[in-house]
Amino acid sequence: MLTVTSLILVMSIIIFSRVEVDGQSDFLNNNFDSETATNSNRMLEPVVKLSMVIIPPYASGASPSEGLLLGSATGFSIKYNSENDTSYLITNDHFCVNFMQSRNAVMIVENSDRPRISPSSGEFMTGQIVFSDSTKDLCLVQVRGFIRPAKLADRGYTARQFEEITVVGAPTGTFPIITESYISGNLSRDEVGLGSMTETGNDFLFLSAMIFPGHSGSPVYNSNREVIGVVFAALPTYGSIAIPINDLYEFLDEL
Repeated sequence: MLTVTSLILVMSIIIFSRVEVDGQSDFLNNNFDSETATNSNRMLEPVVKLSMVIIPPYASGASPSEGLLLGSATGFSIKYNSENDTSYLITNDHFCVNFMQSRNAVMIVENSDRPRISPSSGEFMTGQIVFSDSTKDLCLVQVRGFIRPAKLADRGYTARQFEEITVVGAPTGTFPIITESYISGNLSRDEVGLGSMTETGNDFLFLSAMIFPGHSGSPVYNSNREVIGVVFAALPTYGSIAIPINDLYEFLDEL
């Protein structure tokens, strides 16, 4: 999780090469149908806790659960490919870029089948970065196994001031934390310290919800249980900021 004042210091300018996934020009085509899930499951089951673990060179061959925990974030599934039993997750680039800076880093992915209030007990999957874009602070991760995809709001969705929202995430590694809040408004990009994010584009979502380290990558749901944004920064005093759904669609268009 970033504060606005620290964005320029922490966010990387690294952009991965464009990668085609499964040969699809429209990444979300032929996606798993999540409509059969209950309303609560449609918000909870797509969300995962992500951890960055370092395996020291002298401990080569050790389980990632025995490694040194350096940080955590949140992600959520947007696609499941049944042909190769692979789920695709969204999180923030400022979390993913850490893995480019260490050869010994492993991304641990833990689903929502049970509460998690401590470091991994050994029940986890490992994630691999597919594509990341620092200009949007978004990252696509793949993991073997089924994680129910979230339902995304339609392209062009505009959040309204005082709209009720739900944020599901893993602040400080405690998961899942479910927070009900409101949209406080929209913030133009010239009002926010952006680091390496592009200065042009869609307004950010200004949330009344407080977020903490580990919340980065949390989905923001509307009252229809649709994802309308991705948490990426806390304000210095109160409130937080999320990337709008239209930025996510533009990110997926790059694949």
